Amino acid sequence: MKIKITDISGQGFGFTKIDKQKIFVPYSAPGDELEIEIKSENKKFVKGEIKEILKESPCRAKPECKYFGQCGGCLLQHVNEETYYNLKEKFIKTAISYAGYEVPQKIEILKTGYNSRRRCVFKINSNNKLCFNKKESKELIEIDNCPVLENYLNELIAPLNDKLSKNLNIAKEITLTKTGNEVLISPYIETKYSTENPQIKLGEYLIDLPEEVFLQATVKGQNYIVEEILKNINKDEKVLDLYAGIGTYTFSIVDKVESIKAVEGVRAMTKAMDKNLSKHSLEDKIVTQKRDLYESPILWDELNKYDSIIINPPRNGASPQCREITKSEVKKVIMVSCDPSSFSVDAGILREGGYELKSVIGVDQFYMTPIVEVVAIFEK
Repeated sequence: MKIKITDISGQGFGFTKIDKQKIFVPYSAPGDELEIEIKSENKKFVKGEIKEILKESPCRAKPECKYFGQCGGCLLQHVNEETYYNLKEKFIKTAISYAGYEVPQKIEILKTGYNSRRRCVFKINSNNKLCFNKKESKELIEIDNCPVLENYLNELIAPLNDKLSKNLNIAKEITLTKTGNEVLISPYIETKYSTENPQIKLGEYLIDLPEEVFLQATVKGQNYIVEEILKNINKDEKVLDLYAGIGTYTFSIVDKVESIKAVEGVRAMTKAMDKNLSKHSLEDKIVTQKRDLYESPILWDELNKYDSIIINPPRNGASPQCREITKSEVKKVIMVSCDPSSFSVDAGILREGGYELKSVIGVDQFYMTPIVEVVAIFEK
């Protein structure tokens, strides 16, 4: 089939439409004229693969990574930066529109770029080598460098491969997380780069980390989000931090507010927060709670104790909690969402509950993928 690509979907695939049927083609760019081979088809869409580029789009760029197109990680290295950032902005605008709000003319996308990711999960193959999954496959591809990762993590690949070759069947996968000047390796493997007692600086506080830790994907991205939160809170506020993780925002802003309650569904995270607030004598300013906010959202009358809510939902969103927020008297909600689709649902609930969208930015934490973080301020 011969087609011309018109746009890129939220999944990162180039697409066009013929009659009522959408045609999706990975690694294609708007303006590409292609001959494709059909890989799957139903009444609603066709999934194809590039057989030949008949006319190359001016939106195209040379990929930075030698594994691009084989590795399943990045989907957008083949488009230029203008196209790439316009795409991220479009995703957020579409989400705002679906939520029922007036769409801003321009949305700022804060950039991270190559060598920014501080966390990755490597699979380990039968040769005891670090690998990523091939695209849309359980097959593995050995990796000796990833341009998206921080250089400090790339420097670990060779010594870890050497360590793994001498310790057969040590693990099925390894997670690397750069926390500061160290790297947390899970499961722990001693190297000159790693530590069993990793720490991270949040605000003015050095925080001890549990082994299984959730951190924002990039240092730059985390800093952008914290700066946006700090711009929108006041010194005398009582703040509720929902889906708080290890307290990334809690400890970063605790000196700027009156008090914070941090709520998280994972026991290891709340235990880590308790340990750290005790370590820094912050018991009079921070209270923690372990709670599944999807199954058991905090009810509106308890929410009324707080001036502002920070909410950082998982990918499936936080619709039960957002419904309770709309019943409350809380004046301000700061939402940090990693998925524009679920953000659209949650933002729509807040709109129906009387909240206005005061500002919104994008944070490009997952460079060269279709994922974009949304930081939005709602007030009523």
